[in-house]
Amino acid sequence: MYEIELKYQIDDVSQVLAKLNGMGAIEAATESHEDVYYRHPCRDFASTGEALRIRRIDGRPHITYKGGKSLVSHGGVSGIKLRRELEWGLAPGDENGGKMAEMLESLGFTVVAKVVKQRRPFEIEFGGIKAAVTIDAVDGIGTFAEIEVLCEGQAEQQRATEAIGGVAMQLGVMTAEPRSYLRMVLEAAGNG
Repeated sequence: MYEIELKYQIDDVSQVLAKLNGMGAIEAATESHEDVYYRHPCRDFASTGEALRIRRIDGRPHITYKGGKSLVSHGGVSGIKLRRELEWGLAPGDENGGKMAEMLESLGFTVVAKVVKQRRPFEIEFGGIKAAVTIDAVDGIGTFAEIEVLCEGQAEQQRATEAIGGVAMQLGVMTAEPRSYLRMVLEAAGNG
């Protein structure tokens, strides 16, 4: 699975919500996310662009690996991130993610940082492509609109990129934020 995404810092959440409503977006329940990111014992994820985390969504644990990222542009929109993503739930055998954390630490992985956010997810269709738009209020760094499309193969990537650019233009969000939430949290703590 490939994750193609771009995020924008937003100041006026109500304006973005009104535009989402006007576009017929379907809102799902707000979620609380706690992402604990890990450092590999032998490979520098910061230089490879990879990430490994345990994410707890309303307390339910998932493990996620994100491969190195490529930046692509389309229609004047630059900084769109493309990367492979593998994610699965840990329950019922690991109800809170503690067993996975213990395994990672036993293998030499160490915690880098924790990112905590409130996420309001929306689904929208643009040009025949389903896109996820989330409004993320991230502790310590601000509020963002993230536009994401998941696709199976490289053949779908161009259409996904076009959809992200189109949704961003309709939402009126203009200044992309290329840094990950992890990078921004580290920089805010003086560790970036």
